[in-house]
Amino acid sequence: MVRIKRYIGIAAFAAAVLLLLAVSFRFDNKYTSFVPEKQGDTVQLGKELSQFPVFLTDYWQIADGVCAPGSDAAFESTWIGEYANYRRGTDQSPYGSRTYRYTFRYDGPDMTAALLLPDLADRYVLWLDGALLDEGLARAQASFLLTAGEHTLTLAVMSENGYYSGMYF
Repeated sequence: MVRIKRYIGIAAFAAAVLLLLAVSFRFDNKYTSFVPEKQGDTVQLGKELSQFPVFLTDYWQIADGVCAPGSDAAFESTWIGEYANYRRGTDQSPYGSRTYRYTFRYDGPDMTAALLLPDLADRYVLWLDGALLDEGLARAQASFLLTAGEHTLTLAVMSENGYYSGMYF
């Protein structure tokens, strides 16, 4: 009888854990949450910014090296998670640098927006429309005034220690 109660208790605990994981996956997951759609050459953002977090996982561009805003470097399309490290194409070194660019259009009232890039592992520089927003090591966070119009986020990430998870997660 004690064994049966123990098995029932273990089964109930496992079911509760699975339920918690299922709820977390559904409501707190960047891959099942709202992701903006691309319209033409830019991503359209609007009132959803004031209602819930928006995960910018798709529609990025990437270039090799550090490319300051306005650079004529050759960017190509990517998404967060396509490249886990600097070993992209023929580059086989874990050291190096990459620049990510994200162009979007915001149609809404002026608002304070916050940007969080939690999984950067190396030194970074972050610009919005050519103006420096933040620079440092690892976790990038920035708040800024978002106005109506087209904007470009530019993020340069530099590896100085050979480890890079960058814009992977």
